[in-house]
Amino acid sequence: CNILIERVFDVWDMEDEEKLRWADEAKFLKAYYHFLLTRMYGPIPIVDKNKEISASIEDVHVYRDPLDSCFNYIIGLLDEVIADGGLPDVLDAEVSELGRITNCIVKAFKAQVCIYAASPLFNGNTDYLGYKDEQGCEIFCPNKSEADKAARWTAAVKACEDAIQLLEKNHYGLYSYLLNEYSISDPTRYMLSHRCGFNLPDNFENIWVYTNEGANQSNYFPYRFTGGTASGSSLGSGSLCGLLGGFEHKLAEEHDRCNCKYDDGYDCCECF
Repeated sequence: CNILIERVFDVWDMEDEEKLRWADEAKFLKAYYHFLLTRMYGPIPIVDKNKEISASIEDVHVYRDPLDSCFNYIIGLLDEVIADGGLPDVLDAEVSELGRITNCIVKAFKAQVCIYAASPLFNGNTDYLGYKDEQGCEIFCPNKSEADKAARWTAAVKACEDAIQLLEKNHYGLYSYLLNEYSISDPTRYMLSHRCGFNLPDNFENIWVYTNEGANQSNYFPYRFTGGTASGSSLGSGSLCGLLGGFEHKLAEEHDRCNCKYDDGYDCCECF
């Protein structure tokens, strides 16, 4: 990302508009990857510039930056992308460009980052009180005033409002199952709204689409397994009936009354 951002404007056979778009896409991805690491590990080293190839071992052994600095850096990169104006709000040619970054994606992702930054997990978490690095810095930033904590929530609310405003302007919204070819109950229609909002590839709830149809997609789903062997055998993906029954809502009550013919703990046709 750093190399592209530094050198894309020196390319002679690209239009300036295209150069800016590529640079902003790389900035977004840099923010995205920093966020994934911060969400996983907390404080991380911010890599704003690449080290020289001749850098010594001591130069590349860097300290982790404080947690607040990490979130500020990520949010700052996203603000740069928004201010640059190099990205479209939506894609003009989804057939060839689906998955590329848009302003709608940037603002939606910024809202997510701001919510994480405001969360008690990252916003003055006293579980890490007294935890210091070799420099004596409390890198998890546990000593925060209530005003500082509240400021994170204020920023999160503003980011969510900005994202929702732009998304609704561009016809995004929560998916609702509106087909009437079958006579179905309201709880079933409510369930289908959630299921189809996640599964249907072409609906207005999808903001940033994963376009690689590989095996990685299946890693997001729980698996069914048969018994009788030490390791079991995969039978595809499905949701646990026990998980559904653990929630106190009307659909769970209907599931409890279901005469489920399956004893492997997974959903059946009667449940849905």
